[in-house]
Amino acid sequence: ATDLYFALPAGNYAKGFTVRVIDENEKVMIKKMYSAGKEIVAGVVIDMPTLEVNATVDNGINSVQDWVDMAHGVSPSAWANSESRVLVNTDLDMTGVTLPAMTLKDGKSVIDGRSHKIYNLTAVKEGTKSQALLFDFIAKGCGVENLTLGNSAGTLSDAGVFTTEPDSKLTVTFTTNGDGYAAPFVVALQGNLVNCTNNAGLQINTANEVNTQIFAGGLTAGGGRAYKNNSFTLTGNITNSTNNGHICLAENVATNAIKNLQIGGVCGRAINNTVSGCTNNGTIYVDGCSATTEFGNEDYRCIAVGGVIGRVALLEGSTTSSATINDNTNNAGIYYKAHTVLGDTPAVGGVVGVTAASISYCYNYGIVS
Repeated sequence: ATDLYFALPAGNYAKGFTVRVIDENEKVMIKKMYSAGKEIVAGVVIDMPTLEVNATVDNGINSVQDWVDMAHGVSPSAWANSESRVLVNTDLDMTGVTLPAMTLKDGKSVIDGRSHKIYNLTAVKEGTKSQALLFDFIAKGCGVENLTLGNSAGTLSDAGVFTTEPDSKLTVTFTTNGDGYAAPFVVALQGNLVNCTNNAGLQINTANEVNTQIFAGGLTAGGGRAYKNNSFTLTGNITNSTNNGHICLAENVATNAIKNLQIGGVCGRAINNTVSGCTNNGTIYVDGCSATTEFGNEDYRCIAVGGVIGRVALLEGSTTSSATINDNTNNAGIYYKAHTVLGDTPAVGGVVGVTAASISYCYNYGIVS
């Protein structure tokens, strides 16, 4: 027998707590300690029931609860193997589950979905400036691979109406001034997405005198402002990934309007990064009443809508872009509904709306209307 000591914050554990044991063969055992409440007193050692270690399940994500715990801030290392990879070992049905978008920020963790799905995940959010279903932020050095969000993408009409709802969907209403970011898969990407698929829908609404900028995409919203006061100076790399999710920006009901709008099927805003081998099959609908001609003199403001990327921008102080945009395809319809003649013409493209980088071997087969 071996004595193990666990340090826990003092307090009452109303639901007990769980001990997770991982053996040298990357097998895991999870044991519930004290199903009833237990008071932990500072500086006092208490006995726990004796554990017989019988680790038989592969370490990694084996249940919805594993994913929920990680999303609530438990370090990914608790589920990672010796190579800092978190293996998803099963499909995850999120019916009835409410959870925050996850942050990967340790600079090394990679979640490998192993071709599994996370589905029946929906959220209706308003007021805040950054919204996602799965990941809020993926830092440089971190990544997600081989993971699918959602089962069915549903259908979006060319009038911007979900005629068939997807099983997974993010509905966002921006009610505050400032920058608004939205994407079902990941909002802010500095790391890597490889072989990932998004089937979740994205519905964006505005209200309450909003005077803002919006960046949105199926897989990622992308980087922050490229010129001034960046919170994210780079966007990460997206490789061999697919967006099937439909995106709709509804008519703006506010008096003020969006002054900067960048939306793409794969990525809303790319900055000096790689988007390669990606495909968009999700319809994009933008009601032009959402934007105005009041762009001012800042060159980072524009209306940019693209089947793959809304805008490929420059870093602050740069005159050329090192972004690599190649081997991407758009198969879906891109619809921009204009209400008035705009002084600043909207840039709407099958592949990219506005770009500061060279683009090679990219194709559009969708309607641009």
